[in-house]
Amino acid sequence: MHNTQRARLNIGFTGYRFKIYTSLQDVRVWGQDASTNNRTTAENNNGVMFHEAWAEIMLIDTLSKIKTYALKIGRQEISYDDQKVLGSLDWLQQGRRHDAIVLKYANKGWVFDFGVAFNQNKELKSGTIYQGIPNGFMLLEQME
Repeated sequence: MHNTQRARLNIGFTGYRFKIYTSLQDVRVWGQDASTNNRTTAENNNGVMFHEAWAEIMLIDTLSKIKTYALKIGRQEISYDDQKVLGSLDWLQQGRRHDAIVLKYANKGWVFDFGVAFNQNKELKSGTIYQGIPNGFMLLEQME
């Protein structure tokens, strides 16, 4: 049985035509002492990360009849409807987030979001090819 924990510190601010938000999280096994582990020796043991860090800018004046026309940029959860196809996967301790740019439009019952996201499996000196399978699963397959 694995006993894990997740702690998040969320900070947000809303201004006249913008919003900013950060969510710092720590995910680890109970009793794990990360003070002796670092990225150089064991990057998988480093559980502190930004879950979200984004800014959203309104592209229209607040007096406009259009409800929403905004650009959201940064690390963010992308969740739609009941999250069966695309969601935050928040039942998993670390959750799911994307480094993305999303253009948002909402007016008279119509909602349209267009986004572009960037993903990769690990830090590389050159090339950024995303293979779609997390490294942990690839290691298990190679061991079998």
